[in-house]
This record gives sequence, structure tokens and C-alpha cells, in this order.
Amino acid sequence: MKTWKSLIAMPLIIGMSWTQVSLAETGLQLGLNAGYADIKWSEFDDSASAQAYVAYNFIDWLGVEAGYTDMGTFDVKSGDNSVDLTAGHLTLNMNGDFGWDIEVFAKLGLYYTAIDANCTNCGGDKDRHETGFTYTAGLAKEVVNHVAITASWQNYYKVDEETDFNLYQLGIRFDF
Repeated sequence: MKTWKSLIAMPLIIGMSWTQVSLAETGLQLGLNAGYADIKWSEFDDSASAQAYVAYNFIDWLGVEAGYTDMGTFDVKSGDNSVDLTAGHLTLNMNGDFGWDIEVFAKLGLYYTAIDANCTNCGGDKDRHETGFTYTAGLAKEVVNHVAITASWQNYYKVDEETDFNLYQLGIRFDF
């Protein structure tokens, strides 16, 4: 009976170790960001934002990213009204280190956002969905092997066909 267990366990152990080796050689990245969301509508206060993403670099300087952003709840300056914004994004990443210890990156992509308005004086639909372009610029610094801290600015262009949202974020990125 122990022989059968060993025969079953051996391929599993070899497979798991091979997976770890192959993951170490991929361009897989996982990241979390948090920061400040700046909205250009004057009647709304700004808010905090949070973002999670997964990225894959095909080569050292080029990859793709998919992520989810909670842009926050924006309170209307007069009254108890608010607007909640969430967005999904798919971007093309370009990374470069230029020989420095700090990586410079840029991203260009598309977003899909859900706008949930909880207010009596919001014109039109209270719940809407929008699509558009997003772009990002940032810096990353590896602090320990395969872990980097990031600082970035991200723009969601023409959300609700009127205004831009700017996210100023700090984050952590795990490179596999």
C-alpha cells in the first residue's frame, strides 16, 4: 500500500516543484495599490481608491494587465448624496529601467466602469456603465527579491462623457 501512495505522491511532488521553477521564470505580476482619487466635478469631494491587478510580461519591457479599481465614494458637497465608482481595466504595459535601479513604466488601455449614483439631484440614470481609455505612468523600486514598491498616476479619460478621474497611488507588486 505504501508503494502505491509513493507512486501517486512522486509525480505530484515533481509537478509542484516544476511549477515553482517555471513560475520563477515567467513574467507574472500581482499588485495592490491604494491612494487618492481626484475627480474634476466641482460639486463632489475627492475620495480614496484601491486597486488590484494581475499582469504578464511577454518580454522584459512589454506585457498586459487586467485589474479592478474601486475609485471610491464621492460625497456631494451639499446634502447626503453620493456617487460610487468602480472600474475594470485591461491595459498594455511598457516597462523600462534605463540602467537605473528604478523601473519606469507606462500603461495604455481600456476601462469599463460602473457608476452608482445615490442622489436626488443627479440628472439622468442613477446607475450607468461607461467605457473609455485609461493611461498610467509610474515608478517601481525592487525592495527585496521579487517584491517592488510602486508609485503611479492613472487617468480614466472622460468617465460619464464629461470628466477625467485621476488616481495617485502607492502600491506593492509581487513578481513571479
